[in-house]
Amino acid sequence: MLMIRPPAPLTPGRSAWAALSLGVGLSAPAGAANEFASASILQPLVGFLSLFALALLIIGTLHFRAVLRGRVIQQQLRSSQQIADRRQALMDAAATPLALFGRDSRLVESNLAWSVLTRGSDTFIEQARELAMRALLLNSEQVETVTLVIGGAMHAYSLRALASPAGISIAATDMRQIESLMSQVSRLISAQDDVLDAVNAPIVIFGPERRIKFFNTAFARLFYLDDVWLTREPTLQELIDMLREKRQLPEVIDFAAYKREQLAQFQSLVAAKEEVLHLPDGRTLFQRVAPHPLGGLIYSYEDATDKFALERSYNTLIEVQRETLNNLSEGVAFFGIDRRLRLHNPAFLQIWGLSEEQLLGEPTLDELQAATLPWIVEGEDADPTGNALIQRHIRNGVLSWRSGKEIDFTSVPMPDGATLCLFLDITERNRAQLALRERNDALEAADRLKTEFIANVSYELRTPLNSIIGFSEILTEQYFGPLNTRQLDYSRGILADSQRLLSLINDILDLATIEAGYLALERDTIEVNSLIVSTLALVRERAQARDIALTLESAADIGTVIGDTKRLRQALFNLLSNAIKFCRPQDRVTIGARRDAQRGIAISVSDTGPGIPPESLPRIFGRFERSGRQAGAGLGLSLVRSIIELHGGEVSLTSSASGTEVLCWLPDGGPEPIRALPPPVQQTSPV
Repeated sequence: MLMIRPPAPLTPGRSAWAALSLGVGLSAPAGAANEFASASILQPLVGFLSLFALALLIIGTLHFRAVLRGRVIQQQLRSSQQIADRRQALMDAAATPLALFGRDSRLVESNLAWSVLTRGSDTFIEQARELAMRALLLNSEQVETVTLVIGGAMHAYSLRALASPAGISIAATDMRQIESLMSQVSRLISAQDDVLDAVNAPIVIFGPERRIKFFNTAFARLFYLDDVWLTREPTLQELIDMLREKRQLPEVIDFAAYKREQLAQFQSLVAAKEEVLHLPDGRTLFQRVAPHPLGGLIYSYEDATDKFALERSYNTLIEVQRETLNNLSEGVAFFGIDRRLRLHNPAFLQIWGLSEEQLLGEPTLDELQAATLPWIVEGEDADPTGNALIQRHIRNGVLSWRSGKEIDFTSVPMPDGATLCLFLDITERNRAQLALRERNDALEAADRLKTEFIANVSYELRTPLNSIIGFSEILTEQYFGPLNTRQLDYSRGILADSQRLLSLINDILDLATIEAGYLALERDTIEVNSLIVSTLALVRERAQARDIALTLESAADIGTVIGDTKRLRQALFNLLSNAIKFCRPQDRVTIGARRDAQRGIAISVSDTGPGIPPESLPRIFGRFERSGRQAGAGLGLSLVRSIIELHGGEVSLTSSASGTEVLCWLPDGGPEPIRALPPPVQQTSPV
């Protein structure tokens, strides 16, 4: 409170200048008594007015400050009300019934769901109040289940009370909804377990407490684990120990550190982690560990043993193919569907005279043609791949270079639209073929000249030889008188050698006739058994003279063939003569025949002689070839093969140290008359 003190009264001792200090502003000339009296009256009035103005100013200031404070308080009240309204709207929007009890157990605040739930149920409110007071008394969270009848149905609510400085909050949760959700979750987990158990991928799930909560059959089968043991929910540590005991874990240097690392994943793993496990039994597994949404870890495995083996095989195959392509003498070029060079080997560069720098950046076919066409002679084969790329068919040809070089090419369209081009430098091959062709022509000409010469000589020798044979027979038969013993032996020797020479000349003439293609067969139906018996009669005396046994192994009803009797007998006679000639005394020569439904009739001549040396077998059917066992012209087997082949058959020979067998196959029905083809040119020994 302001205290207004009145001005001090003037004393007689004070001067007039004191009146001036009071603010009267009057001059007091000496001796002016009236004026001094007036000043004394006005001085209190002026003081009072000053004090009144000051009081009004103070009151106005206080009023203004009160008005401002009132407006601030009103604004704060409106903000608090808005906050309270928003909080109430937020609480009312919640589906869970919520309430706030004061420390005096009065219901301070609640949301709309609480009001709807507790409408007409004072018992429920009292139970909630008692729970709130108990939470306040114990200063801890309290939970209690309370039953409530709603719409004639019994509902169980879980009340959760939590004390705070603002009061005790209570939330009511409908247990029936939770039970329904739990049932749905349980069914979902059961269905998920059934699905995971049916998949082939091994899966195991660990809970937050590190125990197995689920495993499928594939997991137990993968690690050879007992289902009963797994159903006991062992921990991850126990599982690791079991797998180590069964040698189903990778071999590590520090097993304790490995175990700690695996167990630490329950706290440290935040994203899926993949790892490759190489087991001691040779298997390779893909392991994927991921955090489970409900806590814990989920492990999944994949047996990648076959995959890695296939990958290794594929990589090996690719390397083999690459090395094969790089070492081919044939140039390989692979053009994509965009006509760009995708693959080539060193031979391609060598054939076309290109460098690796020219092929950088996968040049197009047009660019390669522009670089190589100046070397090629213009023609229809100048573009080895263009038509193949357009028409999509295999194309072959030869590119002739201006320098005389020749390249054989093949364009093969691929199913994906690409084209494979193969190039081979055939310049040297063509030169070699030309040289071989010229040499072969020369050899054939020489062989023809030799054959013609031998045939002409044979014809020229036959006439005087017949005279010699005739005169020898006259001398041997002693038509012109008796001869002494020496003369008779000489004449018989001349006759035998002349007949042998005549047989040789006849064989030479037959071979020459066959090779010239002028021998025509006189075909007829031949009894095979009769043919063999008659041929045996021709050589029986010679075999007896050498103490060699002849054996016939042929059924009388073996059947017939169509052929030339004279020529077939000649062939069998040569085979028997050769066998007898190369046999030792006490050896055996066997001739037989058998029938085959597919190939016809087989006539075999075998002996128990010393056999033919292996180095002589490849050329044994050549003309003038001898096995080295005895001297001879070497025409017998060559003539036999020619005669049998004229009949549409074939001849084979096998020989060993225990003997030799020649097998002649003749068809049942004779083929059409054919002319003999010249045999291949062979190196022959001089006559």
